[in-house]
Amino acid sequence: MLNPGDLLLPALIFTAVGFIIGAVVAYFFLERGKERSEEEPAEKVEEKPAPKPAADEPYTGLPLERFNPLVRLYREKSTGKLVTEIDRKIYLSRETVPVEQLRMLREAAESWTNWLGVEPAAPPKESTPPANPLPDPAVLAASILPVDKPRPTSIVGQIDEILQEMLVESPFAERTIRLTEEANLGVIVWVDRERFNGIEAVPDEEIQNLIRAAVKRWEKISHTLKP
Repeated sequence: MLNPGDLLLPALIFTAVGFIIGAVVAYFFLERGKERSEEEPAEKVEEKPAPKPAADEPYTGLPLERFNPLVRLYREKSTGKLVTEIDRKIYLSRETVPVEQLRMLREAAESWTNWLGVEPAAPPKESTPPANPLPDPAVLAASILPVDKPRPTSIVGQIDEILQEMLVESPFAERTIRLTEEANLGVIVWVDRERFNGIEAVPDEEIQNLIRAAVKRWEKISHTLKP
C-alpha cells in the first residue's frame, strides 16, 4: 500500500520543473520579439508642416480650385500711399511691376471698375473746323458790292477799256490783247506775250479790226460826251 507522502514529493518536482520550463519558453519568445523589433525599420511618422502666419496664408473664404487670388492692396496710414502685393512680393510703384503682372492688374482694374459701376472717362473730342466756314459779313459785303475803278485819263487807256469789254464777246476771248502807251513810241499793242509797236504791226488782221472797232466806239462815245 502506497504512502500519500510518497506521491507528494514527485508532484512537487513535476510542478517545479514545469514552472521552470514555462519561464524559459516565455523568456525565449520575449527575447526573440525584441530582436525582430530592432531589425524592422521604424515606421515613418507623418510630419505636419508648421502652421504659416496668418499674413502668409491666402484668403480661404472661397475655394482656391475655382478662384485665383490676384492682388492685395495696402494703404499706408501716415501718407495714404498705396502698396501692392502680388505673389507675396511688395511693389511700391508700377515701374517695378513685371510687364505680364502689370497687364493682369490693368485687366483686373477694368473689370473691377465695371463691377463698381464706374463709367470710364470718355476721350476728349477733337474740335474739327466746319467744312465750309462762313466768311466774315464785312468781307462778304465788300466782295458783293461793286468797286468803282478809277477811269483811265489817257486816250489809249480809255480805248483799252473799251477793247476789254469787246474782247469778252469776240472770238479772242481766251487771249490777252492790251493797249499801252509809251512817250517815244506811241501806242503799244500786246497780244499774249508779244509786243507790237502800233496797230499796223500786228500780223493778225482780225485783231487789227477788233482794235480799230474799239477806237471807233471810243470816238462815238467821246463825241456824245461833248457839250
